Amino acid sequence: MKEKCKLGSWFFVFVCICFCVFACKQPTSKSEETIAQQKEKDIYYCPMHPEIQQDHPGKCPKPECMGMDLLKKVSEDIMNTIIKPVNSSVLANTQTTKPFDTTLPITIIAQGFVDYDNCIKKNIASTVTGRIEKLFIKTNFQPIHQGERVMEVYSPELVTGQENLIYLLKNETEENSLVQSAKEKLKVLGMNETQIKKVVAKKLLQRTVTVYSKWNGVIREESKSTNTNNGMNESTNTSSRFSSNSFSLKEGMYVNEGQTIFNVVDPQKPVVMLQVKAKDIAAIHNKQQVILKLNDVVTNGFIGTVDFIEPIQNNAKTTLVRIVLKENNKGLKTGMLVEGKIATDGVEGIFVPSTAVMDAGRNKYVWQKKEGYFIAQKIDVGAVTKDWVEIYDGITEKDEIAIQAHYLLDSEGFLKTEDNEKE
Repeated sequence: MKEKCKLGSWFFVFVCICFCVFACKQPTSKSEETIAQQKEKDIYYCPMHPEIQQDHPGKCPKPECMGMDLLKKVSEDIMNTIIKPVNSSVLANTQTTKPFDTTLPITIIAQGFVDYDNCIKKNIASTVTGRIEKLFIKTNFQPIHQGERVMEVYSPELVTGQENLIYLLKNETEENSLVQSAKEKLKVLGMNETQIKKVVAKKLLQRTVTVYSKWNGVIREESKSTNTNNGMNESTNTSSRFSSNSFSLKEGMYVNEGQTIFNVVDPQKPVVMLQVKAKDIAAIHNKQQVILKLNDVVTNGFIGTVDFIEPIQNNAKTTLVRIVLKENNKGLKTGMLVEGKIATDGVEGIFVPSTAVMDAGRNKYVWQKKEGYFIAQKIDVGAVTKDWVEIYDGITEKDEIAIQAHYLLDSEGFLKTEDNEKE
């Protein structure tokens, strides 16, 4: 019995020792694993020589560092949760607001240009189908006077009409009805009384007919893109109208009967064409007063009235508004850039305080709050007053923005934004 008791005691002691050894080793292995992971994460490097790295503190071995202590490298995952790119966002605590939908009596500011009055323009058309033998007009916007030659056109139909007249003159009296009918036909083809009398007197054919101007003014070539449109649509493409003085029409080219070749406009009666955003058109009406001012010119300005609002076509964002001037402004030249201010009864839209908008030249921005930080958000603006700015696109009524935008602007704040990178 004594031997059995001793054996049981030794077995109990053995079990206790095994349990203690196992319990001591378990935390030790976890501790070693944690230390190993920590060592893997902890990297010490020299800020002047990033290639020098080690897993424990120390000093840079480079002599130029003069024993500089190595710095502990911070994990990129930790940094990404702390900061955002400084060139597109700002961490700040400032007063915010939301855009709101309302109607405000504001002044619409629009840019435009000085143009000829297309409503009183005159046309020079070819009276026959034929070939241009000679062109007397050399450049666009060339002054022209009544009775001045424009071009000479050769037409087989005109030659045939003269041959018929000469034949009748040789066989009939000049008072004969057939002779009178032949003369009337030549008039229809573009010959004037002097030219017809010359044919009757000399009984010689004139191979070409000369087209004369019936009006005084400035010559301008008819645009092919506007032949089927009304006069107001001619002003839409300003770059093509004022980009070149050369003609597309040349000597030797063919024209059709009734085809408009040139326009004659009066330079003494200019108008202003303002490019107004489509959303603001509803607040503009005819006979409304407009204050105009030449861009980049220090003047007192001049007054005009709304005369015609061009219909919005193909869901365009802007349209042209024709402004007639109350006084003769001889100093205005076609193509001058003009700024117009139109006072309206009220414009309905989404507005924000003017202090919330930051003007960066070509683009405008607001600071939009997202997840505790502010990001520069590009916007499209409409009507502008002293205290309010209308928002077309970029933010909605649900977005929260900073009221004082300039407080969040630093030296690098607008150097690069997501919108600018895409552009």
